[in-house]
Amino acid sequence: MVKAILTSLTMLVTSFYMFPIGIRGIHGHSKMMLAAVGLVLFIINLPRHREQGLSKPMAWLSLGALLISFLAVLSVTYNSTPDYAYCSYIISMWVWVGGAYAVVCLIRKVHGTASIILIGNYMVAVGVFQCLTALLFDSYPSIKAFTITYFDIGHIWLDSVKRVYGFGANLDTAGARFSSILVIIVAIITHISRTRLSRYIPIYIASFIFITVVGNIIARTTTIGLVLALVFMAYNLTIGYSRERRKKTYKVAGWVALVGVLGIGITSVYYQSSEVFQEHLRFGFEGFFSLVEKGKWDVASNNTLESMYVYPETLKTWLIGDGYFANPHNVDPYYVGKYVEGWYMGTDVGYLRFIFYFGLPGLLAFSLFIIYAGIFCIKLSPGYKRMFVFLLLVNFAIWFKVSTDQFMIFALFLMLNPGENMDFERRLNGLPPLKQ
Repeated sequence: MVKAILTSLTMLVTSFYMFPIGIRGIHGHSKMMLAAVGLVLFIINLPRHREQGLSKPMAWLSLGALLISFLAVLSVTYNSTPDYAYCSYIISMWVWVGGAYAVVCLIRKVHGTASIILIGNYMVAVGVFQCLTALLFDSYPSIKAFTITYFDIGHIWLDSVKRVYGFGANLDTAGARFSSILVIIVAIITHISRTRLSRYIPIYIASFIFITVVGNIIARTTTIGLVLALVFMAYNLTIGYSRERRKKTYKVAGWVALVGVLGIGITSVYYQSSEVFQEHLRFGFEGFFSLVEKGKWDVASNNTLESMYVYPETLKTWLIGDGYFANPHNVDPYYVGKYVEGWYMGTDVGYLRFIFYFGLPGLLAFSLFIIYAGIFCIKLSPGYKRMFVFLLLVNFAIWFKVSTDQFMIFALFLMLNPGENMDFERRLNGLPPLKQ
């Protein structure tokens, strides 16, 4: 009973990290509070980290974040703008690192160790939790009213635009997080298929389907994760592993088919019996419904996205940017340019927003920063190389639509100690740990 309570508490803390919210009565944000706790814990454990070499990747990533901040300051200063969105990215990076450290320390406290699978399990649980609360908030206003009494989840604006949202999970940011979770589920299923944990595979698959369906209702960006996760799964079942291992992995495909059929059946029944769910489902999977009913993929937001592909017209903008990330009419009282709705130049496309803000050098620096975060994760846990590669693909695929970055996902796995995940995997396979 105690373990169940501690596990639930850890899941909630992980949710506060992945989907930050405000807490009423306390002048603070869940992300900032976790970062403060993590920083204190990090200082306390600093001698141990020096032996384990955790500081080396953090030092390199800090240099990368400093470069991003420098290029942002350079652009803002040169263009004389007050938009400091990424000027303090070094601070943002360490806020995510501090929060991740607090989360992983709690996981170690509850389970005695940390690993890719344990961290992934909590991320999956958070995804399911967020999707479940989204349905509850939408169906039972009293539950939402009780929640917003104590937490600031941005409900006023979200209600005004009539969007479904969870306990801090909303719009494209939620879609990006869900996309990463879907990839992580595929990685976990692949790694546990030959262990005693294989009996939990149907639960993972059910979670995958649930997050896919409700996640798309919250944000259609989740489709990016769905596509990449399915590609990841297909790769594992074909050329990703040896013939002997693929034969064992085929059992996973059987579970996917069975649970998938059940999931489609349950969704169809609910679709027929609930007009509200029918409306939400048609919104979340508008392209698929259009393909079936009209014979072509037609999504209203695609036309909007297409109009957002506007490119810089001057060499100066390509090289150093214009110094605007947000809409200048909202951040610069002296801006006299033409008013365009939305972000600067009316675009929400990640690649273009970074170019307009601090040019191609800024975009390149930011891209390399994310890539190195993935590389350091691979060095810590080589057995999950494919997972981290696909998580990188999620990040760069999402930038074709929005500008949110996925460093906070990598930050959790960067908190693992060298060899810690390998020892967990050996115990999972009935082998003694390397460190005796």
